[in-house]
Amino acid sequence: MALDRPPSAGSASRLGNYELLKELSGGGIGSTWLARASSEGDAKGAPPVTILRIYRHLTRKSETADTILREAGSAQQLRFPNVVSVLDARIADGEVFIVSEYVEGEQLGALVSAAGAEGLPLPVVLRIAADVLRALASAHAAEPALVHGELNPTHVLVGIDGVTRVGGLGVARAIAGLAPMGTRNPDRLAYAAPERVKAMAAHTAAPLDARADLFSIGVILWELLSRQRLFSSKLETAVIQKVLTAPIPPLAGVAGGAVPAEVGDVVRTALERDPALRFESASAMLAALESAGAARIAAPEDVAAALTRLAGKTIEPRRTMIAAAMAGTAGATESRPSPRARGATLVGLAIPEAALSPRGDGPRHGITAPSPRPRGAPTTPGTPPVAVGGAVSASQLRPSGSAVAPKNGMATRPAGASNGAAPAGPGVAHADVDTAWGSVDEGPARGLPAPRPPADTLPRIEPASERTESRGAAVAGHEAKAATPTPPAAAVREQRPARAAVPRPGDAGDGRRGPRCRGPVMRATAS
Repeated sequence: MALDRPPSAGSASRLGNYELLKELSGGGIGSTWLARASSEGDAKGAPPVTILRIYRHLTRKSETADTILREAGSAQQLRFPNVVSVLDARIADGEVFIVSEYVEGEQLGALVSAAGAEGLPLPVVLRIAADVLRALASAHAAEPALVHGELNPTHVLVGIDGVTRVGGLGVARAIAGLAPMGTRNPDRLAYAAPERVKAMAAHTAAPLDARADLFSIGVILWELLSRQRLFSSKLETAVIQKVLTAPIPPLAGVAGGAVPAEVGDVVRTALERDPALRFESASAMLAALESAGAARIAAPEDVAAALTRLAGKTIEPRRTMIAAAMAGTAGATESRPSPRARGATLVGLAIPEAALSPRGDGPRHGITAPSPRPRGAPTTPGTPPVAVGGAVSASQLRPSGSAVAPKNGMATRPAGASNGAAPAGPGVAHADVDTAWGSVDEGPARGLPAPRPPADTLPRIEPASERTESRGAAVAGHEAKAATPTPPAAAVREQRPARAAVPRPGDAGDGRRGPRCRGPVMRATAS
């Protein structure tokens, strides 16, 4: 099931021993799918998982595929409550894919956007940062040590249970170079440690040090507390310059005193550009943050309440969609909803929605009109006038009490008919034509004003003024001028005065010297 481009959302297919239920997102590296393990037993009982399907053209080199599988295998050994677990990583049908547990919640970046200028409360921010540090501490203490290297708000997931988890450990660093912009991505550089930014700018191997993750969590924590970006720019060179040399404002002056000084000191230490001046480990930074936050750190229940308040309108429809996908049978295709039945209008005849099937294939009846009168035929009193050509006024058509017209107004096509119209005659249902509807005699009975007789000409209403008189004089002069006979063209040519002769160069009386010529002036030279 190899992919060059992300497949359409909602298609039912299989990848290895996993059943693909619905596509959740797609990007420049691959697509993320909701899936579940499928075995010979009951597949519906398996919990949901997410599968990252990397595009096949990005892993054509065997070295690239081996690196991704090796890093994913290292992350697969890590199990911790604050880490999004990697469950499986393999190649199936020539496609590299990574299976992770499904966590219901929202990414930290989306949560910050939902909060807007109000930002997240300080206790919630401290709880999120503490959970991230717990995840980093467990990863750095693993054997071998697992360094994230690409930590940013998109890899921080806040669950509906109030627990924050870190995803992409090991895997994000292995696939980061496959992105379209690679190391030139400003959003990637804005959260990387200076030593890694310098290596990426020089296109050399970036050092893998656990203290690089502490700088990244320091940037995230500074932005959450100040409610603004720290190293923000759309230009790669500008982000590199800011990360390496730009001064970092203290939180005391940016956040307006809302951040305790002890918390600001923890963030300042994490943002030291020299790795030796940072905290020794994630555990040390976690201890310092818990000491500085004291009793201000929120409980998981408070984080869950803040998540529901800010992102509940996004999480609830997603939950419904995933529940529907999980309830579907294995390999079942997605059913399309039937089109909504709508009312139709045919020559002023409103067709009720109840008479229409969802496909518009309800009972069809022919509509016939009375025979047209010949032009100039006398009309009898009480008979409505008929337009020239036998057209029937739209207001004269009234739906029959028994006949129901279809959506498109076409009759059932009889044998030998090509346009679907039913022939007039007995046995054919017709729409009643109320000849009294719209007639001249029914006006007084309905309390309507009498029709105004047509005028021979449309009078022009214009106040008398000098402009009107001048306009009339101009029109009379124009008519008099038009009545004057026009002389023939020959006479006009004879009366046209002759133009005075203009001497040409070289003619007598020109006053110029030299021979007469039609080309450039020639000068005589003495021989």
